[in-house]
Amino acid sequence: EDLMDGKSNAMTRADDPWKDVGSGRRLDGKAGKAGDKPLSQMTEEEQLQMAMAASLKQSTPSSTSEHAYELSEEPAEGTPGAVKIQFRLPDGSRAVRRFAKSDLVGVIYAFVASKCSGQQSIELRAGFPPRDISSKKTATIADANLAGEMIHGRYI
Repeated sequence: EDLMDGKSNAMTRADDPWKDVGSGRRLDGKAGKAGDKPLSQMTEEEQLQMAMAASLKQSTPSSTSEHAYELSEEPAEGTPGAVKIQFRLPDGSRAVRRFAKSDLVGVIYAFVASKCSGQQSIELRAGFPPRDISSKKTATIADANLAGEMIHGRYI
């Protein structure tokens, strides 16, 4: 008896049902993408694969998000309601600036963008442990508790 009778040849992969796995083909053997047909005609598995692929795609941050806020003039030393914030910019340099407590956190992003060259997106972190402050862009500096903080910036 031949032990290889009815088996596929491992060297030539002839009759191997797994020969196209990893080459862009779906597990059901079809060559098309899940996105080729309407959502209503997709199987649950195809919908799940499409959702997972979409969640893995990185969204490109809007380059206008930092520029939507206008950088106001720096308050003078001793102005009531003014707070001083220190920055460690993405290029490693340091900066210190005064802001009004009523300024929005988005104005801080505008300041950092004005100090940085390039079109890269910037992530700002403050506090201990450092937390991303992008979710607070519409809050005031006072509400976000950023008065007197050291804010670290980095390119993302």
